[in-house]
Amino acid sequence: HAEASARAAAALLAATPVDPSTARRAAELIAAHDAPAAPAGRAAGLALLEEADALSFLVLNSHGYRRFHGDARWRDKVRWTLARLGPRGRARLAALRLAPDLAAALPALLVAPAVAPGLLPSSGGAAASLRRSRPEPPREET
Repeated sequence: HAEASARAAAALLAATPVDPSTARRAAELIAAHDAPAAPAGRAAGLALLEEADALSFLVLNSHGYRRFHGDARWRDKVRWTLARLGPRGRARLAALRLAPDLAAALPALLVAPAVAPGLLPSSGGAAASLRRSRPEPPREET
């Protein structure tokens, strides 16, 4: 996902007046945004990109994710997404236009720890909750 998005962004930016170093930096950040550890020297840019990505998911994709993956995986994905937000991103939550089901579930999901998706009962593992300083993204079933 991240690598393909980085290639698409690089191609798109190459066709604009954006300077090549900015385009390269944007593609690097996009490629690294779901990596388990942020590359050195990119923490601030990655944090901003991850918050934007997380807020975008909550507003635009969470409803479709729930329809496709079901309630348990949706709750896990939303908890993981919320764990990616720093104070700046969490402050923005109140201003977002969220789907009614997400808005209703948000208070409980904000206090619940992020769960490793492979450990949910619905995905065949033992139930467990894990707190991580930088959570791993839920693994998509193919």
